[in-house]
Amino acid sequence: MSTSYTGSWQEDGLCRQVSPALMFPEPGESADPGKQVCAGCPVLVKCRDHALRHNERFGVWGGLSENDRKRLRRQARTASVVPLAAPAAPESPRRAA
Repeated sequence: MSTSYTGSWQEDGLCRQVSPALMFPEPGESADPGKQVCAGCPVLVKCRDHALRHNERFGVWGGLSENDRKRLRRQARTASVVPLAAPAAPESPRRAA
């Protein structure tokens, strides 16, 4: 079964012009070459959004490696936790006039 990207943002991705091995490095290999491809890509933001929304688990998408996406998801979960009582802001010392 083949996937058609006709008319979609994927057609404009610079990753389509390079070896898939750059975008899907083997475990232990650096994702930096794939990230460099993404750096100049006109659809970087759309690609990143797709990867995060669809939980892409493998490869470099939108300039983010698998580990980068995991870290962002973890940070998002942590940031969405609201403490029951926020600590009071420290008062700033007043200067004598």
